[in-house]
Amino acid sequence: MEMRRLFSYSATLFWPLLLIAELAGQSSAPLTLVKAGRLLDPKTGNVLSPAAVLIQNGKIKEVGEPSRVQAHASGGVKTIDLGNATLLPGLIDSHTHLLLDIIPPTEAEIQAPA
Repeated sequence: MEMRRLFSYSATLFWPLLLIAELAGQSSAPLTLVKAGRLLDPKTGNVLSPAAVLIQNGKIKEVGEPSRVQAHASGGVKTIDLGNATLLPGLIDSHTHLLLDIIPPTEAEIQAPA
């Protein structure tokens, strides 16, 4: 049950990442600073809270605490503040059914065409 709730929560928080990608793609500023309440590192399982991501020309340049990351950004940086949202890097498939469990029918249940 806990895993199902985690997946549901993760799927809900995935949408702000799509918004970030769209806004960053439309931005004319070469630097974008994204601030969030938390960031989950999928490799280590650690959570950074609060978190910031500095994006330069569409690529992640730095991740860390907002004060440290913002200190490395220039004055013309575009800032996107996601409030208390959680950033989940690594979820790149925009059409995924995380909780879908498909069980194919057995041969006995498959009817031959008439």
